[in-house]
Amino acid sequence: MNEQDLPPVAAPVLADAIDALSPRLRKRLDAMVGKAAAWEATADQATNTVTVTVDEDTRVVLTVRDGAVRAADDAVCSCLLAPACLHRAAVLGLAPVSEAPEDPGPPESPEAPESPSAEEAPDEPAALSPDQQAAVEALRAAAAELLDTGLVGAGLATEATLRRAVHTARAAGLHLPAAIGNRVAAQLRGYRGRAQDHSLPAYADELRALMATLHALSTSTDPATLQALRGTARRHHEKQGGLRLVGVFSEPVIAGSGMAGVVTCVVDTDGGAWSVPAVTPGGPAQVQNAYDGPVGLGGAALSHRELVRDGVIVSGAAASADGSLSHGAGVRAVRASGASWWDGPINARFAEPIGEQLERVLTGLAPRIGDDLLFVTATILGADAAATGPGTKPGDVPVRLGDRFAVLRGASDHKALAYADNLRILSQATGLRIRLIARLDPERPGVVLPIAVSPDPTQSILRLPEAWQGRVCLGVDRLHSSMITPGDDTPDRAAQLPPRPTDATAAIPLHHLRTAIERTAAGGRRAARLASVHDDARRLAAAGMPHAAAVLTHLATTAAAPDRDAYGRAVPETVGVFAQAWLGAALFASAAAAHLAVTAWGCREE
Repeated sequence: MNEQDLPPVAAPVLADAIDALSPRLRKRLDAMVGKAAAWEATADQATNTVTVTVDEDTRVVLTVRDGAVRAADDAVCSCLLAPACLHRAAVLGLAPVSEAPEDPGPPESPEAPESPSAEEAPDEPAALSPDQQAAVEALRAAAAELLDTGLVGAGLATEATLRRAVHTARAAGLHLPAAIGNRVAAQLRGYRGRAQDHSLPAYADELRALMATLHALSTSTDPATLQALRGTARRHHEKQGGLRLVGVFSEPVIAGSGMAGVVTCVVDTDGGAWSVPAVTPGGPAQVQNAYDGPVGLGGAALSHRELVRDGVIVSGAAASADGSLSHGAGVRAVRASGASWWDGPINARFAEPIGEQLERVLTGLAPRIGDDLLFVTATILGADAAATGPGTKPGDVPVRLGDRFAVLRGASDHKALAYADNLRILSQATGLRIRLIARLDPERPGVVLPIAVSPDPTQSILRLPEAWQGRVCLGVDRLHSSMITPGDDTPDRAAQLPPRPTDATAAIPLHHLRTAIERTAAGGRRAARLASVHDDARRLAAAGMPHAAAVLTHLATTAAAPDRDAYGRAVPETVGVFAQAWLGAALFASAAAAHLAVTAWGCREE
């Protein structure tokens, strides 16, 4: 039995089941969840139940209502300790957690009046309501507990506490912190399940984002800021009228929350970018299903694979502020011709100077789809060129970006995606001139994470199938070595390598602070008490970063604060003070890394 064999469970049901356990049984919960994977689950469609057989005398029956187990009475165990038993809690803990469905609202129709704009929408209260303040405190306490115990010490009970706080926040109208909290909880579960997409840096970043949002909610008095921090349950779509769109690329999505699919980027006649998402509950296999599945936009009869190469004419279009197109009933679309990356509306995205693009991406000025991406022309260098610079890894593909040296690195290591295999084949195309759409790795100057490429049509080094229309989506399309035909187009390798720009930030040991932050997120307060933390602080001070040294020293000092007073009584404030110290260090490290990245890429002189 695995997660896919069980129905989703509402977060309060899971939390209540764990709270009902005695302290002795709670210590055994995580081990029992591991044993529950060997139990057999049987679904009965007639009664909407799933029966889990523990042994010949014990069974746990889950009743599904509206697609999930939504009440404590819907999870019943036949053992004598029920409902405060390990069998019931373990089965609920193994099941996926139900996300509260967002209200999609009524279908859009041509006759329906337009929704009010964001400016006309009713304003939220200027201050947090008592329920919202309580929800913020519950999430803050859950996050502080995570930092105190660390990722390695956070079991199912800790996850359930966070899930309950997320549920409370959503019910109170705090949709943004609830969404971030869900991502943190997904990282917790991914770590326990050894999921391939679990990442300690991603976990630390999500935890930092959650705590920073909660801090801002508690301290801000500006109504507009509070409204943005609350978030919305339903994305607002503005009417856009008619659009002539051409496909650009499709990017795979595999989220730790159990969602997967693709997001296809299209541009209009002015070069403005829009997105057509197809992300639904499912595993990695859902990526290819979505890529080959219908776009679902206004009845247009084409798949995402086809939309990347073709185009659509849309009437009655509606889109959110970030450019995500609505699939509402009032939208109509028909298939149309596409456009090359080397001319037409897509070409306009590549005309922006690379320096301006780098600064826009690295400083986070990306309100719309595509604004966080680089649209650049590059030349693939010899495979041995990567060995000429530090920080390169096996599998990196060296390229020239204007007068800059950079390496292409897979945007994801997930085995279900084609990034690594495609880059391996591209590394053989020495001298190939390509147009490249990519993300940046902000903490590793010179590293580019490509999403899609298009070879120069005047060269014959890379010959793509005609149906691909001269572009490759590196995560979902698959190149073959037979497509590479080196010949006279390949220049001399020694003459093509540009000088690597001097990185003025290479000697700044900011990684000591980042490592301490991630180590603390993983190991909790005990990890922040290590003597090596003070050694790292001294290295930062010696390198001319006294503020980084100060925040790291403060983190170690608060971690070492006693948990009990002189009379042996617990000091709960210690956990909160330590959590605030970690947040301060994490925010400093993030801001410093962004500043150094801009400088290292040559966008700003120090």
